[in-house]
Amino acid sequence: MEKLNAISTWIKSNPLIVFVGAIAAALATISSLIGSVGNVVPATLKILDLPDCYSYANIYRSAHSFFRMDGEGVWREYPPDGGTVLYEFKEVHRTREYIDLLNLTERPGMPEWRAMLVRLPACGGQSEISIGIPERWSNLFQVWPE
Repeated sequence: MEKLNAISTWIKSNPLIVFVGAIAAALATISSLIGSVGNVVPATLKILDLPDCYSYANIYRSAHSFFRMDGEGVWREYPPDGGTVLYEFKEVHRTREYIDLLNLTERPGMPEWRAMLVRLPACGGQSEISIGIPERWSNLFQVWPE
């Protein structure tokens, strides 16, 4: 009982120190909760198999052209200002990081056109191209989602 009286007396005589201590404890708790929320979002996106930018785009632009999903699994490449379709692709694979497109358009002078793949980064960045088998990826151009 004497201990409780001593603690009670100390608290009454040092209210500022008690207040600062309570605020510090509350801020530490809030800070740890915020820190753990920062880990929850990437984990949730991974579980839901979504890209880090939260969703896939239907249009990816570059300085040279743009790719647009025009139907279920059908992508077309257009000139930068729109107009007539340049090339047609079929989506063959999608991950959290990339969308892989198989070329469907015959290209004169390119005997391996059936084995040409374009890889679009889901959240934008460096696109890649692979021609032939086995796949050997090379940088194509920077793209950004719209």
